[in-house]
Amino acid sequence: NNSPLSLSSTLKLNIDTAQNALYSWAGPSGFKSKEQNAVRNGVHVPDTGFYVVSVLVQGCPVQKDSTYVSIDAVIAKISADKNKVCQHDTLELSFGGIAPATGTTYTWDFNGATILSGSGKGPYFVKWDTLGAKAVLLSVTNWRCKSADTDLITVSKAPDVAFNIAKDICVMDTVTLQVAQSSLDNAE
Repeated sequence: NNSPLSLSSTLKLNIDTAQNALYSWAGPSGFKSKEQNAVRNGVHVPDTGFYVVSVLVQGCPVQKDSTYVSIDAVIAKISADKNKVCQHDTLELSFGGIAPATGTTYTWDFNGATILSGSGKGPYFVKWDTLGAKAVLLSVTNWRCKSADTDLITVSKAPDVAFNIAKDICVMDTVTLQVAQSSLDNAE
């Protein structure tokens, strides 16, 4: 067989030719075929398992064999703790999809962010110094299987806040704060 396979690919099951033979394949999820070289289109994870072929010549069983088929599920999904962040604030991102534990590579593009920490599938802690919409890209690869995801993060201007408080205030005193000016009116 041509295993391991990616999701939605085509499984090809082969057996040597026997003269005047009838072939009968059976496999997971109710798969059945009478073809010598059986094909299963659009495989999914439940199609993983043993496929058994029986060969009959003149009504007599002459051969029974099996082969194991592995379907690798790779689904890229970015998991972000929020989709909007203030300029210079930290954002946490990680892989939230499906991929085998071994043999998988994760390629990230944080669109100009500074990576504070993180590797592989994450979590990553990043921050942007510039404003605007940032497309974060993730590509996940395992063997022949590849999947990608994009998440849009909005980076907005942080508010400018200043307080003037009298120096003679004590614990348990009441303080009234007033906003004299706000930079939020022009923030992205």
